[in-house]
Amino acid sequence: MLESVFGNPHYKLAALALALLAWLYVQSDELHEDAVKARVDWLLAPGLLSVDPLPTQVALRVKGTRAAIRRARDQDPRVEVDIRDIGIGEHNLEFGTFPTVNLPSMLEVVGHSPSAIRFTLDETAQRKVKVRPVVVGEPAPGFAVEAIVLNPPVANVRGPGVSVQELTEVSTEPIDLSGLAGSATVPVEIDFPRSIESADGTRFSAEIEILAQNAERTFAAVPVYLWGAQAYRPIEQTVQVVIQGPAAQIESLAGDELAAFVHLPDPADQPRYEAAWGPVDGLRLRVLHSGGERVKVIAVEPSRVEVVAR
Repeated sequence: MLESVFGNPHYKLAALALALLAWLYVQSDELHEDAVKARVDWLLAPGLLSVDPLPTQVALRVKGTRAAIRRARDQDPRVEVDIRDIGIGEHNLEFGTFPTVNLPSMLEVVGHSPSAIRFTLDETAQRKVKVRPVVVGEPAPGFAVEAIVLNPPVANVRGPGVSVQELTEVSTEPIDLSGLAGSATVPVEIDFPRSIESADGTRFSAEIEILAQNAERTFAAVPVYLWGAQAYRPIEQTVQVVIQGPAAQIESLAGDELAAFVHLPDPADQPRYEAAWGPVDGLRLRVLHSGGERVKVIAVEPSRVEVVAR
């Protein structure tokens, strides 16, 4: 019994190999049906375009050996749709009436998916339309968008006449403002509607102007000093000061970075003076700070400070 099962192993392995080779041979010649994607090459009459986008791919139902089907997928098959002899209007088209190239000769095309389409051709038209910026995201905290200027502000578009005539503007692809803390110029793409394209390949950019947001802050006890006049002293030792400017700069100011100064006439010969906040020269009350040019003093309380001779 064991001898009959395990005896002559070499002969039995050879027989198994021959059987496998025979099976593979039969399989290689056996016909199968499967789907293969094919590119669609469209040839239209000059000056005509489809109102709706035409399909760029079609699924071929092919019949042949497995090896041939595998080769077909590597050979970039395509359907050549030459419709240069048809004009403006609605048309029906069956893909099976057009030749398929780059298919192994032993494959038979038995069907298409879709098998047919309906489309409308129209004359090509051009016009210039406004470009509208579309933005996403927010600038960095404390900053805001002052302006977005597109360059150029209009697009020269091309497409089927019926579509171009209805078009008044096109939009950009979203421009990301996330985290911006300063002005920038960035390239942008146009989100053209279907069947519409650029007529001249213009490149677009956006100039984004980012400004620091203004904020207000009140300092309740800003010390008052005499500017170079040691013979006088202020009656009010402190004033309340309100400043306004970019939020980041406002928040970074410390209380000891502000001071109010009384400027007296030269020479000062009166026993008493009253200095007002507001004048830019002469007898006046002036507030100095380290916040920079964009930080402004917008209020001082009291707005008048009295000084007397010592």
